[in-house]
Parts: sequence; C-alpha cells; structure tokens
Amino acid sequence: MNDPLKPYLKFSDADRHPHTPALEVTLTAPRNFYTESPNLNLVTVTITRSKEHQEPKPCYFYWSPSTDEGFRVFRDSSSEGLMEVEVQSGCSSPITRQSNPLHLWYLGADDEAVSWDIPLGENLCRSVIKSEWIKYELFWPGGEVHFWDWGSKDTNIETLKITELEAKSTPMTLPGGARCSFSLIEGSEPPPPPRPLTPPIIELDPNTLSPGVPIFSLEIEGPPTWRIQERWPLTWKLTYHGVSGDETPRPITFSVGDLYDWEVSCFYRRSQDTGEWESWRGDGVCGYGLFEDEEVPRTVGTSDGFMSLQPNETWTEVQRLDTMVDLPEDARDGEVMRHRFKGCKWTWWDWGTKEDHMDTIVMVVGFGVITKPADNDGRPEVVVPASNMVEFTAVN
Repeated sequence: MNDPLKPYLKFSDADRHPHTPALEVTLTAPRNFYTESPNLNLVTVTITRSKEHQEPKPCYFYWSPSTDEGFRVFRDSSSEGLMEVEVQSGCSSPITRQSNPLHLWYLGADDEAVSWDIPLGENLCRSVIKSEWIKYELFWPGGEVHFWDWGSKDTNIETLKITELEAKSTPMTLPGGARCSFSLIEGSEPPPPPRPLTPPIIELDPNTLSPGVPIFSLEIEGPPTWRIQERWPLTWKLTYHGVSGDETPRPITFSVGDLYDWEVSCFYRRSQDTGEWESWRGDGVCGYGLFEDEEVPRTVGTSDGFMSLQPNETWTEVQRLDTMVDLPEDARDGEVMRHRFKGCKWTWWDWGTKEDHMDTIVMVVGFGVITKPADNDGRPEVVVPASNMVEFTAVN
C-alpha cells in the first residue's frame, strides 16, 4: 500500500552515513490531548537500533526534538485525504544540530531502545482545530544529529552529562517515517471511570457434574491486531456437548440473553502504574432486547431471545466490537490487551427444540431478564464456564 506521506521524507535509510550509529525513530501518543491539561499532552519519542544495521557498540548523542520544529503535521480528511497544516516556528529545517536545551540520549551495548516524552508544542496547538472528531498525524520527516559519538564498555551516563561534545562533520541520520495520530480537545482530561466490580470467573470441572446436567463450553477467537478506530471482530463458538452421565442426550433450548449480560465478558489492560493486568469496561450496556419496565410475556418458540442446539452442535457468532462501547478509546499504538468470556448461567432452559416450545410462555422485564418461572421449574443449574483468553495488540 502506498504511503501518502512518503513524498514528505527528508532523510531515509539510504541517507545513513557509513560508520555512524544506525538508529530509528518511533512515535506514540494518546488518542486525545486536552487544551487545559498541557502537562499531560506528551508524545513519546523512542530511539531503537536498526534491525537491519545492528551496531552493538554503545553510542550517545544530544537531540532535543520539539513538535514545533522539524516535525510536520497533517489533518486527516475523509474526503481529501491527508492535508498538511502550516505550523509557524522559528526553525523550518529538521536538522537537529542547534537544538537547545540539549537532551542526552545514551544506548549501551545491551540497550535496544531509549525513550523520552516531549510536550505538544504551543505553536502546533495554536495551528490545529480543537475537536475530538478531527484527527491529525504528527510526522517525523527525518533529520541529522551532529552532536554524537561512540561510547565504550566503561561509558557512564552520569559522566556523559558533564562531557563536552564537539559537533561532527559527519552527522548521524535519524531516518523519517515515524508518525502518530492525535486529536486536540477543548477542556481538561476527563477523570478515569471508576474501576467496576466484576463477578468472579466461573470455572467448571465436567467430572464433578451431577448426572443429568447439560454440558456447554464457549471458545473465543480474535485477530492478533486491532486497528484503532476500526471494529475488532470477535468470534464466539458455543458448543453443547451433551448431558452428564447420559449417552443419548436430548436437544436443549435456552435463553441467549445470558451470554450478552454486561458482566460476563471483560477486557484487560495493564495498569500504567503497576504493570498488572486490570479489567476494563466501556460505557455500553449489553442485552439482546429492550423491553418495557413491566413484565411482558414471551413465547420461547418464536422469540429471538432463545435458541436450540443438538448434542455436539456448535453455534458460531461474529461480534464486531466498537471503540468506546466495547474497546478503549484511549488505546495506545502497540498496547497489548486481552479479552475473555468469564462465564454465565442459563436463567432458563428446557429439553427439546424451539419447535417443541411454541406454547411455552416466560415472563421478561427490562433487558430481557426472565422473572417467571423464577426457579426454572426446578431444573438443575446449567453453567457455561469461562472461555479461553485471547490477546491482541492495538495499532494505528
């Protein structure tokens, strides 16, 4: 696929000079910046060793990137594509030899990457439209660093801070191509939503089931990557395996609304403070149908709120999950997340197919919650245990 920003490259891999460090630049940023939270409007610049031109030797250099100098900004328009935004600044060249104040970067022999957070520049902020619906691309076209040198195995970063470095006649090239997306919104960053209390994961050992209890399992599948702002397809595979202790099990009919209860599925993200996995929930409310607050009758055999499965039959559904409702809108490029179905219990079930239940009436209220029969007419409790865990990576 053609890169629309390729014509704006100033320096590429081909512009590297021999016998200089072979490094690359990557940019990451939150999806939204806020005008009244300038201290939180940070872009992470990461320098990594090139995988194609490995230089195991330590190196260090001085470079203070600024989004107001050397970078280019483009507005993403659905009708016209990427359009460059003019940012007024005192330096129109990406060459970094006169950066002030200077920031020291050091890569030891065993270091693969080093990062630094830079603020969103004032000039850039004045040049873009403040709206959560307008997306911009911050683009690094490439540049040259003249203040650099090789280190040794004894090089110490504290010593380097007081070392005076002369500008070299042969610069070190930082190839262009890195970019990140963002929107700038009027106001302050909203507080994080309270961490929801989630029910425990339901585990089940089929060997411990009493005779006559139906056995179910749910497997989920999803692509290894999720392109932010697009839908992420999640596949459910619900299997009815038969009945505990019964070699000739019968078909079964059950209420599917239990699968879509907001408590039974959960995404997980790593805490930026502790690095531990934490549950995350969107603002959406799940349910297979919205009804009146009063009880209403539903015929099992004709309602979409029920389904039937034969023994060893698998029902498959693909859910296309949306940002904000199902997926976090503040996902960062490269962030790894997990998803799992935590398990549920059938509120109502009975033997036979839906055709066998054309005269069966249940009472529901609200989001299809079954209120009568309250105890499922005494039939044993049926559990769909927790699924496998899927892991995926968010990408711009």
